[in-house]
Amino acid sequence: MATYTSQAVVHFDWEVDDDEVTEQLWKIFVSRGCSVEFVRENKKATKRPRLVKRKSVLFDHFDEGGKSPLIKAAELNYLKTAFSLLLFGSSPDSQNQTTGDTPLHIATRTGNVVLVKGLIACNADPLITNKLGKTPIDVACEMSNELSSTPSFMDAVAHVFSLASSSERTASGPELAQIKEALIKAVELQAKSRDYFAEHPETLPKNNGSSGAFLLSVDGGGVRAFNVTNALINIEERIMQLDPSGKNLYHYFDYIAGTSSGGVGACALPYLKVDGYSGRAIVHRGAVNVFGGPFPERGERMDRFLQDIFTKERVMADLDIDCRVIVTSALGNVSPYKLHLLTSYGEPRDGLAGPTERKVWESCRVSTAAPTYFPLLNDLKLLDGGLICNNPTVDSMAEIIQQGKKEGKLVDFGCVVSIGTGISPIKQTGDVELFLPNATSIFMNLTKNLQAIGNLTQHFLNEVVQSDGQEIIRAQSFCDAFGCPYFRLTPPLAEDVELDCSDQTKLIEMLYNTQMYYLDNPQMIDDVAKTLLSK
Repeated sequence: MATYTSQAVVHFDWEVDDDEVTEQLWKIFVSRGCSVEFVRENKKATKRPRLVKRKSVLFDHFDEGGKSPLIKAAELNYLKTAFSLLLFGSSPDSQNQTTGDTPLHIATRTGNVVLVKGLIACNADPLITNKLGKTPIDVACEMSNELSSTPSFMDAVAHVFSLASSSERTASGPELAQIKEALIKAVELQAKSRDYFAEHPETLPKNNGSSGAFLLSVDGGGVRAFNVTNALINIEERIMQLDPSGKNLYHYFDYIAGTSSGGVGACALPYLKVDGYSGRAIVHRGAVNVFGGPFPERGERMDRFLQDIFTKERVMADLDIDCRVIVTSALGNVSPYKLHLLTSYGEPRDGLAGPTERKVWESCRVSTAAPTYFPLLNDLKLLDGGLICNNPTVDSMAEIIQQGKKEGKLVDFGCVVSIGTGISPIKQTGDVELFLPNATSIFMNLTKNLQAIGNLTQHFLNEVVQSDGQEIIRAQSFCDAFGCPYFRLTPPLAEDVELDCSDQTKLIEMLYNTQMYYLDNPQMIDDVAKTLLSK
């Protein structure tokens, strides 16, 4: 069991397996209000420091052997525990007090490519040296050189026996090649982002409250909402660099709108009063816990997950900050489907519960009720909002205008930030012709017709959940008409990630690529942060 000390740090029973320690971590996280707790450090670990320098309140302590929990997890090859610790606030740069090794040194030495990328996704510094003066890149290069050299017969025999007697796994050549590539890329892009920020320290003048409504819109996309949270984290960190007294992101928006998994994020930020780090930990838990178990129990697991986060009692109207929330869903008992909005304000809609009766967890649950993925909630005829507006930007702007009319206010917009879950790579499709002039033609080319049906079905599904393309053009045009800045942040995906993916390796790979994208585009992050600070 995990135990607390008087200093509120947590100690673990490392005799249990990876899954059990991970479960302990989640229970601690929920008990602390689903909030990642850390303090910011001013100390620079290297001449090229990480963009984010923080220390966990609970987990960045050292045992008698001089090891932090993250270092211990890396040594045990507990990937789930290590990644959970990172998500719950552990510094990726903690150093073994005896050897000076960071988790990156350890993961490099053992050839754990996935953990290396997970650490980099959380902005680990590849240039920290251990007590031998070696960086993780040095370790990877030295091991590669040893593997590439031609050993004598006796050396080879000795090496085999040393591996057999060692409990620690060592990296192979292909693993080291991937690790070196990831480490070098991280150094380059962290430097690019840091240098750009250093060269652009100026901020925009304050609007003194005269600006219009600020809207944050979050797309749906299942587990790909993981990508959204990294965008939020990068924006928040830039805000803190520009203004150390800066606030959590939700403070800068008058409205936060979300669809499906984006609706969960839209509710988590203001209702739990948390930052992007906490949002990332919440989304990850949903991915591995809800989607990782038996399929028939998904609905029940999703209910428990949302109730753990938001409690069973909190209703949409229970928002005590100056921010309004919009969650989208589709009214499924009419044809065509009708957009149904679950809001923190206003009156009941479509004869259903309004903000004073509708629970927050229920709003998130119906917004994620995608057909074939989840059952309906309590027989409510409300489906996943992504069936109508996977990108809720334009519909949210229209709703804000209509609500302004009801309240007798002239609505203007000061800024719109739209965050996507990632653009899937374009794939070539096969047959799409399905011309059947008579009954016999169905069977004459049965294989071709079945392929065409499958391809067309997939195409129509893609169109239903379309978040980019024309959606972006419409949103940009809307904002141009109001004369307000419009920001669209969505990373390209290296590979298509299923909406219900629970594979830890794929999730970490996706998060790594997303972080590399945002580090490679610092101007985008800088522009958003400065616009928000001007409010």
